[in-house]
Amino acid sequence: MNKSSKKTLILCYEYEGEESRNANAICMYNLLSHVEDKSNFSVITSIAGKPEKYFIDDICIYNLNKNSQYNNSVHIKEVLNIFKDDAVDFINDLAKHKHFDNLVCVGFPYIILEIGKEVKLTNPKISLIIYQLDPYAFNSLLRFPKLLFTYRWIKERKVFESANKIFLTDQLYNLYSNNIYKRFKSKFVKLGIPMLSIHSDNYVKNTGSDNKIVYTGALSKKFRDPTFMLKLFCMIKDEDWTLHIYGADRSALDEQYVNLLGNKLVIHDAVPRSDIPNILKEASFLINISNVTTIQLPSKILDYIGFRKPIINLTTVKNDICEQLLERYPVKLLIMENTENEKFLAGKLQLFIQQYNNHICDKNIIEANYKEFTVKRIYEKFIVEL
Repeated sequence: MNKSSKKTLILCYEYEGEESRNANAICMYNLLSHVEDKSNFSVITSIAGKPEKYFIDDICIYNLNKNSQYNNSVHIKEVLNIFKDDAVDFINDLAKHKHFDNLVCVGFPYIILEIGKEVKLTNPKISLIIYQLDPYAFNSLLRFPKLLFTYRWIKERKVFESANKIFLTDQLYNLYSNNIYKRFKSKFVKLGIPMLSIHSDNYVKNTGSDNKIVYTGALSKKFRDPTFMLKLFCMIKDEDWTLHIYGADRSALDEQYVNLLGNKLVIHDAVPRSDIPNILKEASFLINISNVTTIQLPSKILDYIGFRKPIINLTTVKNDICEQLLERYPVKLLIMENTENEKFLAGKLQLFIQQYNNHICDKNIIEANYKEFTVKRIYEKFIVEL
């Protein structure tokens, strides 16, 4: 069953279709790209410089970023509060004139869930579906001090109480089913991260230089520190390879290692989402640095699996969810950060690069091992649950 006859309104911040920068918006774009009856779906978002109403891939987009206050606001919190007021008013007004069955709130930033709760109070017949791709109360990276957990938990609990269904990633489903949120388990639906598309041989063939090692995405001393990775590459810098980093904040890269690597390291500016496939196609190896949290899977690891290139994964935590996901991946190098063992780890990295340059994993093996993680499978479940 690939169709839904129900009218569904999706609230998703910074939704720009394929060009979305918000990872949650990219996930929603991947689901909507499979929709057959586009007339049953609409998206409410906030994007500067776009019309109030337009279409992306035949999906109607309502853009609320028309208020001059958006551009005049300095603080993101103020911008989000303006968006909340506008969105609640807009959806309530829309409900009076156009019938819709479902309101799906894609939960980052968190204020999206607050909007859903407010709309549900006024329109109790609408089915409120929370799509929680990012943790809120349990995200220690966004919470300081830890006393704020109680405050966040109370806020999230009130949203969950108002929801008809709560879509959760595998990691959040397991976490929330076994902690203080288990009271809502009857509402939980396990819905993976819709990012994995397994590409054909013709699509993934390497067309770039040999031994091109690619990292894409954000880096941070706080949640995804590249220091150990750069140190290892410095130890094998006489080998034949180049490391390309796309979109990272330069301040996250230690200058001493940047200088030591010289032309072995190429730092690129952020690129549009639509450019990422070509970047991954031209890579010989793909490198991932896991988050320091064990409850949030970086979506890029699913992108990487779809391109079937050798993957290098670095982590600082036990029970790393990326490492668990890669257990069934045929060609990978798993590195646990250990400064006392760095020479040995650098040697393993060197040997891996020598052995697997331009290797492509068998498509049949990847499909057999990761079929349930694909966008198509997740979309089929998404439609059934609406």
